Amino acid sequence: MSHDHEHKPAHNHLAVSEDEYKHHKADIWKTTILLSFVTIFEEPTVEELIRALRPDFHAKGTDYTVDSVPEREIVREYGGQV
Repeated sequence: MSHDHEHKPAHNHLAVSEDEYKHHKADIWKTTILLSFVTIFEEPTVEELIRALRPDFHAKGTDYTVDSVPEREIVREYGGQV
């Protein structure tokens, strides 16, 4: 019996650790839009990092609006954009 076609799964899956996933997301951000740098942080909130780095732009996921970003006031205090 000859097998001319190998059975291949319909979907490919990649298993990565949470840390690898974070770095992968950072790489996507860096290649998608013009950024000076992407920072991965372990703190529970980004507030202290924003105060220290003072980014020109602060972006969150699509589940936020400009008015619902928790750190919006910190960013606006120094003239950054949300």
